[in-house]
Amino acid sequence: MLYNALITSHIDDNTSIVLTDMTKQYTYTQIDQICHRVGCQLKRYGVKPLDRVIIRADRTLDTVLIILSCIRLGVCFIPVSPAVSEEMLLDIIKDSSPVLVVGSFEQDAIMQCLPVALLQDISDEEESPNSELEEDTIVYILYTSGSTGIPKGVVAPMKNVEFCVYAINERIKNTANDKILCCLPLSFDYGLYQIFLALSAGACLVVASEVPLPQIVSFLAKEEITGFPAMPAMLNMLIKTRLLNKVHLSALRYITSTGDTFPISLIHQIREAIPSAVVVPMYGLTECKRVAVMPLDRLDKTLAGSCGLPLTGTEVWVEAPDTEGIGELIVCGQNVMAGYWNDNNTTSMYYFINEQGKRCLRTGDYFRIDSEGFLYFVGRKKEILKVNGYRIGVSELENRLLSEANDLINEIGIFGYPDEIMGERIAVCISTDYPAQIIVEWLTKTSEKLSSYQRPHFLYCTALPLPKNINGKIDRRKLKETRQLHDFIKLR
Repeated sequence: MLYNALITSHIDDNTSIVLTDMTKQYTYTQIDQICHRVGCQLKRYGVKPLDRVIIRADRTLDTVLIILSCIRLGVCFIPVSPAVSEEMLLDIIKDSSPVLVVGSFEQDAIMQCLPVALLQDISDEEESPNSELEEDTIVYILYTSGSTGIPKGVVAPMKNVEFCVYAINERIKNTANDKILCCLPLSFDYGLYQIFLALSAGACLVVASEVPLPQIVSFLAKEEITGFPAMPAMLNMLIKTRLLNKVHLSALRYITSTGDTFPISLIHQIREAIPSAVVVPMYGLTECKRVAVMPLDRLDKTLAGSCGLPLTGTEVWVEAPDTEGIGELIVCGQNVMAGYWNDNNTTSMYYFINEQGKRCLRTGDYFRIDSEGFLYFVGRKKEILKVNGYRIGVSELENRLLSEANDLINEIGIFGYPDEIMGERIAVCISTDYPAQIIVEWLTKTSEKLSSYQRPHFLYCTALPLPKNINGKIDRRKLKETRQLHDFIKLR
């Protein structure tokens, strides 16, 4: 089962360091011993196999160890960011009915709450891993916020998690020679799975508890990191600040990115700064973890804007494609999770069983697929603009403008303003170090290369970073909520 793949099968290796934060380090044997102690503590607080436990804690070694302890016992863990509001946390508690909250929670009178530090108290009790878990045992529930802001929990059974770990490692080829940096939230599946990918492959996971950009670069250099999972916004800032040029990163083997569109112009800049590293675009969503990963030897497809091939053992297709072959992506395979916790209505909207009895997912994302099976992201249903009857992918337009920007733009976010006649008008928000007039001149000239219906109507410039959500993605909804029309420069 999963704990066996992550820890038990490696237990004879009691010398390799597989978990560290540069101040503390652990072998597989030490991890197993700590998980034993944490498991005993969880049992003292009434936690039983199949129960649910919320983990609301920072990205630290202790948090990683608590996650592994829950897997060891067959306890369903629910990772929640400390940045999540108390109100949203209460919604998650109400929906998931956990027996315990580990970490910070102001309203501990409502729920049994336990500080992280108490879970590693010494224990002499006898306790062993739960070896009787079925493949459908829920490993975790990961809550996401939809367009309404109401959290809904994606249910991840053990068989699906194990499949995804194996299939992703098969594509990016992690081994015991790798050191993987985790500087992503553990409440974000992209960050969470770095634990699973590293430990199952015998690699060392380096956990960066703090995330100032200079510290990330320090981790990369001092620890001779070979695998760097990151978000495009983070990579863009590392390029803009030229921090990557100040260190020697010849050990870096790959950089992966998912969760947001990876601009081709940024890929070129990364390759110039770190020639040794292969840039690996990926595509996935919480509802099915990972869909596509770029093979390491297909730079040609990376530079063509593809996010990779489907995982081995999965099927994908576009539903109701238009004349350009663009349609909603449907995914079928063991990477497709079990649906939404306690929400059959929403589950039935996105998940379905096909004629072969396999679970499928409607992603809500528009794609095209080329003759070799490579996937190209066009936009999300909720991020598709309708201008005079034309459908415009927000991410596609952002990438097009970024590719023409050179160093003028730090970040870009696009959304649609409602218009009674046109349907929507295109509003562009740009973070830049240059005066607004220079950006206006550049955008006006660049727009001449676009189709008439793709040309922006409004521009907003700021020297500040654009707002992000807790997973590091540009928050277009917040852009739309906080930017008023009178703040924008009218372009046409």
